[in-house]
Amino acid sequence: MKEAALQAGIDSQQVGLALEPEAAAIWCQHIQTDVKGELSKPGTQFMVVDVGGGTADISVQEKKPDGRLNEILRPDGGAWGETNVDKELFDWLGSIFGQKRIRQFRESEFGEHLDLLNEFEIKKRSIGNNNVVIRLPYSMRENSKKIKKSIDKLGLSEKVSLTKDKLKVDAEIAKRWFNATISNIASHISNLIQEQYFKEVRLVMVVGGFAECKLLQSAMIETLSNVRVIIPEEAGVAVLKGAVEFAQRPHVIASRVMKCSYGINKPVEYDAKVHDRSKVVIENGKKVVHLFEQFVKINNEVKIGEVVAKGFKPTSLKETKVDIYSSPHPNPRYVSDRECTKIAQINVKHESGKTANDKIVDVLFEFGKTEVFVRVILRISGEEFGTKLECL
Repeated sequence: MKEAALQAGIDSQQVGLALEPEAAAIWCQHIQTDVKGELSKPGTQFMVVDVGGGTADISVQEKKPDGRLNEILRPDGGAWGETNVDKELFDWLGSIFGQKRIRQFRESEFGEHLDLLNEFEIKKRSIGNNNVVIRLPYSMRENSKKIKKSIDKLGLSEKVSLTKDKLKVDAEIAKRWFNATISNIASHISNLIQEQYFKEVRLVMVVGGFAECKLLQSAMIETLSNVRVIIPEEAGVAVLKGAVEFAQRPHVIASRVMKCSYGINKPVEYDAKVHDRSKVVIENGKKVVHLFEQFVKINNEVKIGEVVAKGFKPTSLKETKVDIYSSPHPNPRYVSDRECTKIAQINVKHESGKTANDKIVDVLFEFGKTEVFVRVILRISGEEFGTKLECL
């Protein structure tokens, strides 16, 4: 979306990224509930659960005395959005109409498929103990006799019925479409809150489009009986409104918790006493290993504007290639370790100077907005090279 905005002609200086869990947390400061006073107290820790279409994003924030927010749990969660409920619905419809017919419907009848999804989107909010009535598109009800026969064959005649264009489904069947998704969300949050690190969390704010689902609300309140669960009005637009405020007041976020470890490739000569022999490569006739020189560790808290800098001697007298890596592990040793990923590269030309000491560079990781900025500065001349890493 950022690339699309730039291609549309919007000035790059006016295009920024807002992280959804942060945006939701920002907006929760303004909601009109009886806990607004508690949310404004310094030291208050609260969890924000943003349940949208594809994912459930969870973050924990702490209110600072100056009114800003410290992130104390990096964005967590999983693929437990309401589209999973849609999938359960269509899998169930496939048991009646045939999976092949449902695939054809989704691929060929785009307009009708969208109409059915839109209708179900509204139904999701209110499904409870009453039967659910789904209006079937024309192409799905052409052969009503065959549909009724399939319902009888599945032994569902007392729980499912078709009358003209309306498919009536027993509430207990409809609830099953939600079970796995809601269970994943509620149990994951329950496990987080039980961790010692989050023992001070007493408020859980649930926002996002799926937050308006009554079944989800009931499950959250029942499962999280030791904390206060708040579902604010207009929960579905909390992220949107929070993003607008973040654009106006980006410094409302005081710190973030890193979602991965960042570092650079540091080639050094192999030492049999300290290095893993399997990591050795031959470069310019020498045995070399490529270390992961870490600048920040996963789960570390970094303040907005914080800079981490390290100096390095180049391996070449003419040009240095600075390879930037990330890792989901706290202490990667080599850039070839499992799940280490090269995410960027900066080429630094340093033709002035005669010795390696003349060509020392400082590598700086700067934690600013929702991107991490990496700069390489030649000490002798002050010449600067850089790039930025998207932190989504």
